[in-house]
Amino acid sequence: AEDIGGGGGNEDITDADLSSIAGYWHLVSWGGDTTLDFDVYLSILSDGNVTLWQRGLASHSWKRYDSRATLVDGIISGKYNDNEVWANSYNVNIAADSMTWTATGDAADVSVYERCSTLPDELDAATINSLSPMLFAL
Repeated sequence: AEDIGGGGGNEDITDADLSSIAGYWHLVSWGGDTTLDFDVYLSILSDGNVTLWQRGLASHSWKRYDSRATLVDGIISGKYNDNEVWANSYNVNIAADSMTWTATGDAADVSVYERCSTLPDELDAATINSLSPMLFAL
């Protein structure tokens, strides 16, 4: 695994460069559990724009959350477009087509994503929410 993390976070998210983790990602494990009752996709652009889509598996409707993020010394942090700061900052590790985020304040808060070549078409119809996510918070 390539550890792109290690240092402290940076609250200035105006000069983001997320090229090392840019792409589409699907959550496959959260807190060590691979049987999730919700689904999450991420789109990360190198310019710092991050979009999160989530839904409970009992729901057919996706919710979309847009944010800006920065990756400094391997720690990603960000702010939703409603100016709400992400619930945590995360140490980021990449191994092949897998990306692991570990909350800086809680080593048990671990999210594992797999790289996707595309996003599901159904995400196009997702409602853009003005509030930060509740089921799963970045």
